[in-house]
Amino acid sequence: FGDVSLMALYNVFGNVREPGHRLVLNGGISLPSGSINERFQGRRLEYSMQLGSGTVDLIPGVTYLGQAADWAWGAQALFTVRLGENDNHYRMGDGYRLSAWGNYRVTEWFGPSLRLDWRDWDNVHGADPEFNPATNPAFDGQKQRGRQLDLLMGLNFYVPHGVLKGNRLSIEGGMPVYQSLAGPNLKTDWLITVGWSYTFN
Repeated sequence: FGDVSLMALYNVFGNVREPGHRLVLNGGISLPSGSINERFQGRRLEYSMQLGSGTVDLIPGVTYLGQAADWAWGAQALFTVRLGENDNHYRMGDGYRLSAWGNYRVTEWFGPSLRLDWRDWDNVHGADPEFNPATNPAFDGQKQRGRQLDLLMGLNFYVPHGVLKGNRLSIEGGMPVYQSLAGPNLKTDWLITVGWSYTFN
C-alpha cells in the first residue's frame, strides 16, 4: 500500500443540494504509510518505484463545480507540499495537479464523463545514500522532474433509489497525450481507475 491521504472540503460558495455553481476549498494531509525501502534482488528500487514519499505532505487546493439539468462540469487545482526529509535522507519534489472535466447524465443511473488531467512534479531534494547515479542514471535525484497531460474517459453508475441509494461506481481510463520526463524514468502508456463513493444525505 502507498501513503494514506485524509481530505477535508469546505464549501465557500453555492448550495450543495441545488444545481448551479459552487466553490470548494480542499485541505488534505498525506501520511507516510507507504514503504520507501522496496527492493528487487537485494537492490533498493529507484525513487519513483517506492510506494511512499516517507514524509508528511500537505495537499491544499480549490475546486469549482457547475451543474445544469443533466450536465455537470468542474475544475480543480491541488498542490503537494512535502514537509521535512524522510529516513533515507531525501525529500520528493513538490508538485501540482490541474484537472477539468464534464459529464452528462444519460439516465438517472448512468452517465459518461471526459476529463483532462495535468501533473507537474519537481526533482528530489537530497539523496538516498544507497543510490549511485554513476551506476544507474535513474538514481540521480536531479533527473526526476516531469510533466504529464492525460486524456481520460469515464463511465459512472449511480444508485438513485432503494437501500443502496447514494452509492456510485466510477470506471475511468485513458492515456497521456503529452509527457516530458527529465531523466531515464518509466513512461506511462495507459491508465485505468476504478472507484466507489457514497454520498450522505
